[in-house]
Amino acid sequence: MTVVTTYETSKPYRYQLGDLKRYVRRDAVGDGYSWCEKQSRDSYDRAQGTCSASDIPERIRAAADAQRGQAFGYVVWPR
Repeated sequence: MTVVTTYETSKPYRYQLGDLKRYVRRDAVGDGYSWCEKQSRDSYDRAQGTCSASDIPERIRAAADAQRGQAFGYVVWPR
């Protein structure tokens, strides 16, 4: 599996809302991972999607695995 985008906003990127950051978390059920991108001063996701373990660097994947089951178990996944 590769990184798949399942949602992307039609709103244009706005510099005043801060840098765009990507986050990933281990899915509560199964072997997959979910990710999102958002700007630091915006409460809405700019994009969302899915990916597999092989798409994520090992140290990021280990951190996401350790947060599995947490309500806000996302970890930073540098772009």
